[in-house]
Amino acid sequence: MAGLRLGPVLRYADTDSATVWVEADRPCTAEVRCPGGEGGGSAPTFSVEGHHYALIPVTGLPEGSDTPYEVRLGGEPVWPPPDSPFPPSTIRTAPRASDGNRPVRVTFGSCRWSSPPSGQDSPVGPDALDALAARIAGDTGADRPDLLLLLGDQVYADETSPRPAAGSPPGATSPKPRASRSRTSRSTPGSTTSPGPTRRSAGCSPPCPA
Repeated sequence: MAGLRLGPVLRYADTDSATVWVEADRPCTAEVRCPGGEGGGSAPTFSVEGHHYALIPVTGLPEGSDTPYEVRLGGEPVWPPPDSPFPPSTIRTAPRASDGNRPVRVTFGSCRWSSPPSGQDSPVGPDALDALAARIAGDTGADRPDLLLLLGDQVYADETSPRPAAGSPPGATSPKPRASRSRTSRSTPGSTTSPGPTRRSAGCSPPCPA
C-alpha cells in the first residue's frame, strides 16, 4: 500500500480547476476526490532520484466556492488523516472574471527555522505562516489569502530528503547525516516538524489545512 510522504499541496487554482501536488513513498496512481462528486482527477506518479511525485489536475469544480477534498494513493484514502484535529482541506476557486471589484489578497512569507506559535523560548520569534495557518484552522470563515508568495533564496541543497538505498524495496530510505545549521537559516518548505523545539514554516496545506 502506498503512503503519503509529503503534501498535499494546492499548487494552483482558477475558476473551475486546480492542481494538487503530492509525494508518495512508492509508484502509484494519485487521486483527488471531492465529496458529492463536484470535481476530481488522478495522475500516475513520476520518479526523480528515487522519489515519487504526482501533479494531479482537478477539474469540474464549482466557481467561486470552497470544495472539500481527499487524496487517495492506489485507491486507498491517505488524506485527511482519520484523527486530524483540523477542518477539512478545501480547494477555493476564483469567481468569474467579471467580478472586477473583488480584492486580491496576497500573503508574503519565507520558509525558515522558527519557534512554533506556542511561545517556546527561542531567539527566533513565531513564524508568521504558522500563525496564519493557526488562525485559519481556528476560524474556517476567516479571510484567506488568494496567493502565497514565498520570498528568499529557496535553494536547499544543504538539506535534502534521504535517498533510497541501492536494492531496497519501494518506499525504503537510507539514513543520511544532516548538516548542522543555525536556527535562523533556511529550511525546506513543507508541513513537517523538525527535531527539537524548532519548526519549519508551513507553506500550504498540510498537515495544516490548505
